[in-house]
Amino acid sequence: MAAASSLRQFLLKGKPASVLLALKDTSSTWYPSKLAQVSGASYVYITTWLSSLEKDGWVKFERRGRMKAVGLTEKGLAAAQAFEEFVRKMEPKIQAAPPVQPIAPPL
Repeated sequence: MAAASSLRQFLLKGKPASVLLALKDTSSTWYPSKLAQVSGASYVYITTWLSSLEKDGWVKFERRGRMKAVGLTEKGLAAAQAFEEFVRKMEPKIQAAPPVQPIAPPL
């Protein structure tokens, strides 16, 4: 299991992965500062990374008052869904534990 964990860490950088999966959650409005907080990355790191994603057509910014909300484009959503499926396939299968047998017979 340690080998699978280290492979996952190697393949999936924690901060970008958490940002991509967070942006997939459309029930929340995402701002760069909120994404930085959720991912544990610095605001500068997040804004730089989001700018490159915007240039590649994965995210779009929308001005909301003084702040800029960020969301996935169709291309970004497709990538996030594929990424999530990839992560799901990498997770070890959780097997149901066998039922616990009572020690003493019931009275």
